[in-house]
Amino acid sequence: MIKIDSELGFSNYVALEYEKDICFVHSDPIEVCLPDFTYAALDVDKYDSWWGANHSESYIPRDLDEILDSPYLIQPSLQYKKSKTKTTRLVENYNSSVKFEFICPVLTEHFPSLQQGRHRFWFARYLELPFVVVAVSAQALKYLIEHDLIYSKSLRSRYVFNRKFEIVQDLTKPLGN
Repeated sequence: MIKIDSELGFSNYVALEYEKDICFVHSDPIEVCLPDFTYAALDVDKYDSWWGANHSESYIPRDLDEILDSPYLIQPSLQYKKSKTKTTRLVENYNSSVKFEFICPVLTEHFPSLQQGRHRFWFARYLELPFVVVAVSAQALKYLIEHDLIYSKSLRSRYVFNRKFEIVQDLTKPLGN
């Protein structure tokens, strides 16, 4: 089953069938550098195409060996080693557990590129997940929606969080309540 932790505020989500239990959980507090953010589900295939076309300097290809030939990296062998280590660790953790907690990647504040969690996105693609839940600012979310990179417009958190993961707004209630 693909699940989303209830603390993320996806009240309309029904778990999807999957070979193993995967549960999306809050982003790492050290990684969330956004003043206020919400969570939304990115379409893995659409975002992967967009990411590869628009951010080749940070893109992690399906085949990690392609990193070694990247003209965009100063030290491709160093990036390859880092990527290989991180992705191997993700795969090993996934294979050794009954339930896998997927820490949500974080997008940058003003543009929807991956600030933290590039290897976790690679892992979602590796697992052939239909979506990955990400922490996203209002501005980046607007871009994602306008460019049809969202898995479903209705599959998003009802909450806006601050850096301490405190709910600062419930999007289902009028402001001021």
